[in-house]
Amino acid sequence: PEGKPPYKLRLTSYDPVEFQLNTPLDEQPPLDVPAGVYPIGVDLYASDDTLNDISLRVDSLQATDDSLTFNLAFVNTSRRGFDLLMGPQGDDAWLLDGERRQYAPIAVSDSISASIAPEKGWLPGEAYAGSITFPRPADMRELRFLFTFYSPLTLRFNDQGLAQAQITSVWGGAPPPTPTPHPGKVAYQNINALLAQQAAAINAGDQDAYLASFAPDLREEQRVIFERMTRARLSDYALELDPGESFSDYDLEDGELWHVNVLGQYALEGIPADNPFVYAAEYTFNKMNGQWQITEIDNDETPPFWVLGDFALHETEHFLIFARPESEGELSLLAKEVEDAYATLLQKGLTLEPRYAAYFTAPDEDLYDLTGQIGSRLLGLALSRYEFDAKGIHTNSRAFYINGKAFARYAEDLSPDERPATILHELVHLALSKETMPFTPPWVSEGAAVYYAGQASPEELRRLVDEGRLNDVFLTDLTGARSLGEHDFWGERVGFEYLYSGAAASYLIETYGAETFLDFYGAYAEVPTEDVADKVSGSFITSFGINASMVELAEEKTGELAQQFFGRTLEELDADVKAWLVAQ
Repeated sequence: PEGKPPYKLRLTSYDPVEFQLNTPLDEQPPLDVPAGVYPIGVDLYASDDTLNDISLRVDSLQATDDSLTFNLAFVNTSRRGFDLLMGPQGDDAWLLDGERRQYAPIAVSDSISASIAPEKGWLPGEAYAGSITFPRPADMRELRFLFTFYSPLTLRFNDQGLAQAQITSVWGGAPPPTPTPHPGKVAYQNINALLAQQAAAINAGDQDAYLASFAPDLREEQRVIFERMTRARLSDYALELDPGESFSDYDLEDGELWHVNVLGQYALEGIPADNPFVYAAEYTFNKMNGQWQITEIDNDETPPFWVLGDFALHETEHFLIFARPESEGELSLLAKEVEDAYATLLQKGLTLEPRYAAYFTAPDEDLYDLTGQIGSRLLGLALSRYEFDAKGIHTNSRAFYINGKAFARYAEDLSPDERPATILHELVHLALSKETMPFTPPWVSEGAAVYYAGQASPEELRRLVDEGRLNDVFLTDLTGARSLGEHDFWGERVGFEYLYSGAAASYLIETYGAETFLDFYGAYAEVPTEDVADKVSGSFITSFGINASMVELAEEKTGELAQQFFGRTLEELDADVKAWLVAQ
């Protein structure tokens, strides 16, 4: 108090208390902390279950003579999208000094003023940045940053600046213990640990450890699968629960978990690191003698080749070719065909990866089981999987499949060069797979494959005119299709849609040049992530799982890109292609 003692403490309705201060306070002079930016890099964890996957990363502190600004980000640490209907906002923060005086924010960045969540929720791995500014306390020796639901952050300073940053309790001591996790979360952690142990056993070639993760009645079947895996040229293997999986609704007392979504991922020797192969399966787990074991596996999307049966493997300079044992005699010829295709596309100026995976299927159901695609006359296809995160769209599981059964069944109807042409066509798709987005129109992707595979000869293109097909196909319609022949149930139009797509690519390349066409093709991969985020449901889809929202994006972006690269509307391009075909 200012003034001389004695002093009186007065409380309403109570007698006053008179006191004196006769022991001088051992005051320290104010600490002169230099202005500047101090890196912090500490992740704060949430005590609220809803925010378990959202960490608060305090990146740095900017100190001026009269303010302190915390630069931070709320990070989705999971591999699934996440949103908050309600939750904290930027001004739910406090700063305490060493005397426990409280300071409220004087400024909050617009990004987190209303909510800590992005407007459309977090993509997997996304960090949503913001800043919170407080008045600069007079006492800077020790400060405590507090944000609702998150662990406190204590900062200690010296005359050189920030000396220490650590998670503590509200009063600066050891951080409080984390709450006892829900049984479902414990089961989640234990199951994930079991899957990691199984993957580690595969990587180490430890058959006994691998089989120990299965119930006894599955071990003989899995022993055979393990032996196949040792021949598959795996360079890495991983298993984990699907990021969207949760056991909070399971009754765990009976010790059984049904239809649990599991993701597998493996890398093949020589295949680029950015092309892991990912597949999904449903597992059933039982708890036996306190330990979880796998009692059933139902394969779902694009299972590994070795799961469905035995295989033969043939390695060339640029390919790993997998085939069923009954097709082993064709591998030498197939190897020549794929290497010839590789050399052809290099000569045509396409950029190719050092090595690809190719699959030569045999039984009727093999192609469907591996790709999910039905079609006894389907000669081949390229397949990739799109994964979405805050950094953009990534493609993985890039490979092509040749339907050996279809070539055998229709051998008399097919020309001798049909298989090399099919291989060339599908390899074009792989060469362009990183630039091919789920919203790239099918006429663009298939047109490029038809053109570079040499399937758009003048004689073939002339059929579009001679058979009166120009009034049946339009680029606007093909832009709004999920795939060519989407509604052609009897197979009467699909061939002409492929030809017309090839004609469009041929016209654009002849008129504007291959470089401009490939720049146009690649521009779909440059579409900003935020334009795609609200169209995505889930964190990944396959190239054959295109949904209506991707079609909407294709229609929206294709018109823009046609103007940007060719100075034409889509309708004008369509008329140009048809006039060019008539003039041939």
